[in-house]
Formats: sequence, C-alpha cells, structure tokens
Amino acid sequence: LNFALTPKDVPTLDIITSIEETCQKLSEDVSNEFRIRSKMILEKPLKIKSNISKEEMLALKELKNDKDIKILPADKGNATVIMNTGDYNSKISNLITEGQYTKLNKDPTKNTPHFIEKLTTINIDSTELLVSFDVVSLFTNVPVDKTLSIVRNKLENDNNLKIEQN
Repeated sequence: LNFALTPKDVPTLDIITSIEETCQKLSEDVSNEFRIRSKMILEKPLKIKSNISKEEMLALKELKNDKDIKILPADKGNATVIMNTGDYNSKISNLITEGQYTKLNKDPTKNTPHFIEKLTTINIDSTELLVSFDVVSLFTNVPVDKTLSIVRNKLENDNNLKIEQN
C-alpha cells in the first residue's frame, strides 16, 4: 500500500525541523524573515480533513485491533504483508533461536562510568557527532535555553558537521 493517512495533528516539530534546515542554507536576514512568516502560519489554528471515509477508518481500526493477524511492511519492495499471528510468532522464534542472537541475562552496562568507558572504544569519524536524546533528568541543572543555543550554534557554524538529508 503506497498510501499515507492524513495525520490527526499538524506535525509541527517536523515542520520546524524542515524550516531550520532550510534556514541554514539562507542568509541571516532571509532566514529570520522566513522564520517569522513560518511562525505566523504555524500559530494559526488548522483543521485537518481526513483523506479517508469514516467507514475506511473503522475498517483500519478493526484490522489494527485484530489479534489474529499481523500487518507488516514487506522485507523488499513497497508492499504490506498480512500474516497470521501464529505464523508470525513462529518465524520470529526461528529467527531468534537459529540466528546470531544471544540472550543477555542482564543489561551489560553497569552504570554511567561503565557506559562512558564503553563509549571510548567507539571510533567516531570527524564528520560524525555522537548525541543522545533519550536521557531524561540526568542533568537537571543544565539550562535548556543555553543548551539549545549552543547546539544550534554548533550546527550552524561547524563546517565539519555534515547534515544528512533523507
């Protein structure tokens, strides 16, 4: 299925990210004007109209809630696969038991210093930057505004950083 449902909400974060990526390629004056106009547009309330009927939405919900089937993207090609849950579980079990996987009895990372020690063995190219966004409340006294300013400045001014676009 090469089809996307209309999102329930405006993907504001994705839009802002795209705006900032574009602003990095513009002069400061043009990028500031672009940000201001974009902000004005994003602040307006927008009602998103669905691109499918209520009946189609109900059918999709029923498929999603059906515990007897699994709906997955195909390994190759732009297709969707619907599998019996039992068959799916059997294939996953075979992958795990016959594959290259080893069961861990516990998290191999003992604590933060141990994690840092493991990180020192990772080779990072000069065009790469290691960042963690999943840490919650680790540095509760770090000023968020200042941190964002530093990160933004680094992204905008460091010519060694390459921003990959998908």
